Amino acid sequence: MKKILSIVCLICLTAVSFNANSQKKLDDSWRYLLRKALTNVTKTYTGGGYHIGDEYPGSIVIEYWANNSLYCGGQSNGNNNPVIGMIIVDEGYQITNCPGGYIYSGQLVNGQKNGTGIVYDRYGKLIYMGDFRNDKPVDPYPDTEHDYTGVKFIVEFVGTGDMYVGETIGGVRDGLGLYFWESGSVWFGFWKNDTRNGAGIFKQYDGEYYTGKWANGKYIDQ
Repeated sequence: MKKILSIVCLICLTAVSFNANSQKKLDDSWRYLLRKALTNVTKTYTGGGYHIGDEYPGSIVIEYWANNSLYCGGQSNGNNNPVIGMIIVDEGYQITNCPGGYIYSGQLVNGQKNGTGIVYDRYGKLIYMGDFRNDKPVDPYPDTEHDYTGVKFIVEFVGTGDMYVGETIGGVRDGLGLYFWESGSVWFGFWKNDTRNGAGIFKQYDGEYYTGKWANGKYIDQ
């Protein structure tokens, strides 16, 4: 199977406390399934942290850091080439330069937010969709001018033990997302109309993994 390029992303996070409100926070039980998926991983780091995937620039990877923050997406090559990725920080942290931001989905250059991207809060609500430059939002933040109620980030239980963690549009999986099997397998990549469509990485519970493209939920050998 032909592998597409992998990721490593340096994530700068600033500790902050979130204000509670009447909304229900995103369920963190998916981290239990993530830890199951991190057995038999490609690489571990001194001081903590895990890597799933190849280690050359451009490939798709899943990385879980010692501070419990998760990065999934393209691996930067350090030459100002943009990649697409998703960052989920741990409770008590926020996305850099995005107060109240818990999830970032979009373009990154050399580990910083550059290009178009979306920021969601701790409750899965979209609070900014627009451009970034030098790791900062270009337009007014948070965005109070547009109605993005149909775009949400969710944690969804599927069947008896699987979970979907990712973006939705109009109530269906659409955008970047993770799918965890109760067995310990995990998939990350692009979704469209509730189905895996586009680049992604699949890691089995036994440690075998492969990257490539999916169409209508099926892997396409490149």
